[in-house]
Amino acid sequence: MARPRNAGAWTLTAFVALGTFALAFDEGTYPLTSRNSVAILALWLVGVGIATGFWPRAQIPVPAVIVGGLLAAFALWTALSTFWADSNERSVNEANRAVLYLAVFAVVVLSPDRGRHARRWIRGLAIGISAIGFLALASRLFPQHFDSGSASIVRDLFPSVETRLSYPVGYWNALATFLALGVPLLLFVATTERRALARALAILPLPALAVALYLTSSRGGILAAVLAAAVYTALTSRRWHAVGAIVVAGAASVIAVAFVIARDAVIEGQQTGAIRSEGRSAAALILAAFIGAAVVYAVGSRFRVGSVPLRRAIGWGLAAAATLVVVAAAFAAHPARRFEDFKAEPAKSASTDIQAHLASGSGNGRWQLWQAAVDQFEEHPLAGGGAGSYEAWWAANGSLGLFVRDAHSLYLETLGELGIVGFLLIVAALGAGLVFGILRAFRSEGDGRAAAAALSAALLAFLFEAGIDWMWETTAVTVVAMVCLGLLTGPATVYRRSERIRAADRGAWVGISARAAAVAVVLVLVAAQAVPLLAQSAVGQSEDAVRRGDGAEALKTAKAAERIQPWAASTHLQRALVEELSGNVPAALAAIRRALARESGDWRLWVVAARLETKAGEFESARESLDRAVALNPRSRILAQFAR
Repeated sequence: MARPRNAGAWTLTAFVALGTFALAFDEGTYPLTSRNSVAILALWLVGVGIATGFWPRAQIPVPAVIVGGLLAAFALWTALSTFWADSNERSVNEANRAVLYLAVFAVVVLSPDRGRHARRWIRGLAIGISAIGFLALASRLFPQHFDSGSASIVRDLFPSVETRLSYPVGYWNALATFLALGVPLLLFVATTERRALARALAILPLPALAVALYLTSSRGGILAAVLAAAVYTALTSRRWHAVGAIVVAGAASVIAVAFVIARDAVIEGQQTGAIRSEGRSAAALILAAFIGAAVVYAVGSRFRVGSVPLRRAIGWGLAAAATLVVVAAAFAAHPARRFEDFKAEPAKSASTDIQAHLASGSGNGRWQLWQAAVDQFEEHPLAGGGAGSYEAWWAANGSLGLFVRDAHSLYLETLGELGIVGFLLIVAALGAGLVFGILRAFRSEGDGRAAAAALSAALLAFLFEAGIDWMWETTAVTVVAMVCLGLLTGPATVYRRSERIRAADRGAWVGISARAAAVAVVLVLVAAQAVPLLAQSAVGQSEDAVRRGDGAEALKTAKAAERIQPWAASTHLQRALVEELSGNVPAALAAIRRALARESGDWRLWVVAARLETKAGEFESARESLDRAVALNPRSRILAQFAR
């Protein structure tokens, strides 16, 4: 009987690992069509599981009900913002994003049985994240074998950061955060597995993640990784094993990073003649450091550190030393001066040097982005400007001449877009999940405590990064966090006998009427995801047809996109552009005016309208449209030149 059970456990682990890898590999699943496809899959799993009575497999704990209810309320409030948002399309897309995360949370809560189920999920997450870390590092050591440039979404906007590692996620800070979430999960495996080989294999990826983190030059990602390791060590009962793993992996990481620093071609990430020799030599030395760390930890983890008093004395000594180091570093860093540097406007010509950036105190404009979000909140304190409205608000009211889509803070952007109501809902959902997880760690024993500690550490690292960057919009990163949230609050991490919950009889305790209602809701949510998915797929087909020079196919698919999602400005914009290319200016003008009727706050639509009105000889209307575009984006130098 043990063999089928083990086979099932490893099947789940493999499924989670492949899913985690696929999410990150597909540009972090940032594109709308990719994100909506994942949402439909997750919703389909929930619907089928409930309809067949197979889910839930265990009674749902109260913490999961509370957190799930708050996430559902947040998704509902986001959807309701379509009534006051300037763009229905953007608010619907943001609501669909919230539903995706709710669906992932539901899958994780509904699918496990009681207790001892978290290890399979943690293993899968750790394997998937490690594979992405190795792939990212390989793309820098052997760039001739990777088309890594095509995977970057942000690099075209910021060419000065060409040297920062972002493949395959597409954004360096998102890649760093994704890897940081894997640190406590790998520490869990390294400190709880019974076999020395398994412990060694868990240590092996940590130096690789450290090198990749360094190459991203992400200060937030590195801090998140350190924070996650520290929190896991503080919460787990296997503290000495964790300290040993961190010391061994940390030493190997320092050595591996030193190998990389000594090779300019690897640091710069450019396909020069030196990259082949430097990449091969760095790979060989780094691999030796990886294997050395694994062997040392596998051997060292067999030994215990003396008596309990001796361990406590060493522990207090290490804690005191770490505290002194932190205090000394804080004073040496001149926090007041660094805070002023953080608030200052970013330099026009940013340094591309990784070490200089890591030592820099610049916020790269984050302070200004956060101020704009607070200003938007003050304008609409209760309900905000509507989901997805920050981009337009920044263009009209921001203080820097930069194109920005997100406020680089989940909490402040939510405050501006969804007001105090949305802010309280998302903070309560995520904060309550973290509190429940930490409490479960303290109330559990052995592997149960270690699992809750690892998941809490990963979730806290995400919450930190979500506060200073646009991690909420990076699907791969947030999905991992939602899995941790579901495991922490659901039945998978219930270990202690006093907390055990009985297994559900294939969902029989859920009434037929309740299951029918749940399935109906799931079908509605699937339809809400499918409509923009099909529409944007048609827009993409139209764009591809334009590149091929097939005007008839481009117009056909553009019209199809309009029929599928008539309330979206993007579908009418595509129709206008295709009609313009074919020379049908009146039809193009009619289409762009339909787009403006649905989203009047996008300055780019007004620019297209001005161009079409000029072609149609409507010069006064063109002047008004251009003036409107300038008013919506007053810091654009190009628009200002046209206006003059």
